[in-house]
Amino acid sequence: MRSFRLRLALLAGAIAAALLLCSGYYAWRLSVRFNLDRLDRELRNLGAANLERVVGDEHWRRV
Repeated sequence: MRSFRLRLALLAGAIAAALLLCSGYYAWRLSVRFNLDRLDRELRNLGAANLERVVGDEHWRRV
């Protein structure tokens, strides 16, 4: 592999592939993080609605 053009093309390809992989991984991590944050918010809203509900004595006797 003595050709300078071939080495330069391989180096450019390797750099492009590395950049694509890194940016894809970063986008995937952001997507996971945003989805988990949204899921946490929804669960917190559902839980808060149930925790703030006032129940009477009949409910606790049944439980």
